[in-house]
Amino acid sequence: MNRITKKRALLAGLLIIAGLTSNVWKASGQTTVNSLSEKEKKQGWTLLFNGVDLEGWTSVGKQTPPEKGWTVENGVLTVNKGGPTRAGDIISKALFSEFDLVFEFRLTKAANSGVKYLFTNYEKGGWLGNEYQVLDDDFHPDAKEGRDGNRKTASFYDVFPVTGKKQMKPTGEWNIGRVVVQGSKVTHYLNDKKVLTYDRKSKQYEEAVKLSKFKDAQPFFGTVNEGHILLQEHNDEASFRNIKIKDLSNGVIENNRSQHNDNMIKTLIVTGQNNHNWQVSNVVIKQILENSGLFTVDVAVSPPSKEDMSGFKPNFAGYKLVILDYNGDKWPVETERAFLDYVNNGGGIVVYHAADNAFRNWTEYNKIIGFGGWNGRNETDGPYIYVDKGEVVYDNSPGAGGSHGPQHEFVLNCGNAGHPVTKGLPAKWLHAADELYDRMRGPGKVKDALFWSYSSPDKRGSGHNEISISTIDYGKARIFHTTLGHAGKSLEDNVSMQCTGFQVTLLRGAEWAATGKVTQKTPDDFPTETKVSMRLNYGK
Repeated sequence: MNRITKKRALLAGLLIIAGLTSNVWKASGQTTVNSLSEKEKKQGWTLLFNGVDLEGWTSVGKQTPPEKGWTVENGVLTVNKGGPTRAGDIISKALFSEFDLVFEFRLTKAANSGVKYLFTNYEKGGWLGNEYQVLDDDFHPDAKEGRDGNRKTASFYDVFPVTGKKQMKPTGEWNIGRVVVQGSKVTHYLNDKKVLTYDRKSKQYEEAVKLSKFKDAQPFFGTVNEGHILLQEHNDEASFRNIKIKDLSNGVIENNRSQHNDNMIKTLIVTGQNNHNWQVSNVVIKQILENSGLFTVDVAVSPPSKEDMSGFKPNFAGYKLVILDYNGDKWPVETERAFLDYVNNGGGIVVYHAADNAFRNWTEYNKIIGFGGWNGRNETDGPYIYVDKGEVVYDNSPGAGGSHGPQHEFVLNCGNAGHPVTKGLPAKWLHAADELYDRMRGPGKVKDALFWSYSSPDKRGSGHNEISISTIDYGKARIFHTTLGHAGKSLEDNVSMQCTGFQVTLLRGAEWAATGKVTQKTPDDFPTETKVSMRLNYGK
């Protein structure tokens, strides 16, 4: 072969390789591994795996991913065959409701793995999720188990087999999986081919679940409307890359309405960004409210910090109550206007904990919350607001706004025993260990200082009686503001929010904000001045 012929052959080979590479990435819309094109970014796609480490992932029920067993090399995430010391599954820290999930997977011979979605902790059955099965159909024995192939790749594991023609590449090569969840309808794809569609509200679905290993789960398996994404460790080597997701919910996770009636208070929690653990707080608030039987709750989850917020447009007007659990990026102008319209039209608002840290530069928001702290607040943002000799004080002294000492137990003192929220509650009660917010300041007007707490200098406090629970005077709106309830590491390790006093005052304040009255009786387990009371399961 002469030199020219060799060059032509080499060029042809490179073109073939380039063409093959182009075809591989064309299916996933990418030109490089673990990255997004500008078009994809504009369309709302985000990466769940950054190609470098396990940022954004954790272990089930924990705050950190496994220390061993999962490795990242050359942009590929691999779960290794663990033997007696298995790594365990990993889950996304973020929750998703309606979405388009795309991922690439590669199996070794006889390997078993899976991708679960809507993964959450069921009341009965523990941690469960709908699973897109990932399996070596030829050599793993599980392919022959179940019914009609409902344990083979791309099936809804142990519930539905694939119904379309499946074209799967052999072990050692990359396949592309995809799951689209919109409302109750779910679709599985394999290598760009639709292979399964099912409806979680259909009779067929109900019958299939009753024949599966998930038949005893409560609530009924697969009917939850939010959860994590899980990558499964099954003591076999499997690899993943190019894991991306597009939110299709417009930020709103709707509640399962099966137990809803028209007498319930339709509530929206706004969350998704916070310097506190919003992944715990929004779930706990939802549980507290729904366990009372008075509320039905949806959750509006914003995009992550510094991501495109233009599509975050909750329908505030569709709710009797809005709970603010948000402290993050600026909302779109349209969302701000919709929120102000809701408040000006007399909507019910609960300002929860660090929501009073948010939006320092949004004047009307600060009037709505009454007072706030941190994020550079000072005397230009309004006076310090506290209680002295039974009266609300507006102190124009200069200084930073917002601080707290170490978490500790403290006594709350009733400032208005005749208000519907406080009526029948003890004049003094002991709160579990929490952050006692102090030096709060703002442009708003406190209508009722319902409970105040002494902020002791011994705890790095202000030396003032700080307002912990209040109502705010703002037009026709009913606004309940609680600074209590610092979220813990998990649902189980969450002392401040597990306090009965926090839960009862939140429930009473929420009902009042929504309706103007409180129908709840004072519970027998409410804390006393000297004894903390806890509801570890949030009133379940």
